[in-house]
Amino acid sequence: MLVRRIVLESYTPSLIDISRLLEGKARDFRVRVGDLLSESQILNCIFTRIIETDLISQTQREEILSRLIPSLTEAESAPVQEQKVIELPVYHRKRMVYQIVVPLAMALVASILGGFVTLLPKIGMMKMDFGNLVSALTATVAVSLGIISALYLFYRLRESQQEVTVSSSSSALEQAISFEREVAKAIEKKGLKLRPAGPRDRGYDFAIEHNGKKVLIEVKAWTRPMPIGLLSKTVDVLDKTVQIENAEEGIIVTKTPVDLKNIDLPGKKIRIMTLRELRNYLAHSLK
Repeated sequence: MLVRRIVLESYTPSLIDISRLLEGKARDFRVRVGDLLSESQILNCIFTRIIETDLISQTQREEILSRLIPSLTEAESAPVQEQKVIELPVYHRKRMVYQIVVPLAMALVASILGGFVTLLPKIGMMKMDFGNLVSALTATVAVSLGIISALYLFYRLRESQQEVTVSSSSSALEQAISFEREVAKAIEKKGLKLRPAGPRDRGYDFAIEHNGKKVLIEVKAWTRPMPIGLLSKTVDVLDKTVQIENAEEGIIVTKTPVDLKNIDLPGKKIRIMTLRELRNYLAHSLK
């Protein structure tokens, strides 16, 4: 999104703008800001994409870099600000304390009370000195605390596994950029006219124009099976864009094959295929 704004709208991102975008995206995907790239890493990825792309002219590339390098230099000279991004906010640290320390403290108190309640009725019938009583109470508390702690950790682990997290890393972003470039080159090798999506275009990355036909291409560098909800949303957005732009069809290109059984494709001008399938489709269908 930033690359499109920079290339097509002559937008120059500042560090505060990127920080705001990071916070906004973290809220959108319900992850911590620290799970995302830092401002410096974001600018490095943008710099790499501007350098490697063949879709812009040398003059435009030089003009973009002249605007981008000052922000990149500023980001690289501010390591303290980057560290603040990846540190947990005070609120989250307090929340972690409440989620871990408070329940364990309550478990300890409950175990001690449970030990007293268990042994109190038997004290009169038990012939033991103070040391034996303390030992019995300690054993009862330890067993009770162990069981409560084990149950607490089990439920916390299950909750953490059920949470939907979207983790962004530098390597994942680079792979996505590389795959998008690979798709663009595959289209250009077929002699087809390729147009990158504009800043207001939603739901696709490229448009192919050939013999009066317009085909929209959305590139997804997914390396693992995606939830049905995400797949359906991607299909719906591209299908709506196809109708708005009066295009012939829309194609979603993925790294790995997608199971189409649970996706509602009938009645929609959408195809989902791998890059290999796209090459074959372009060679035989768009002539």
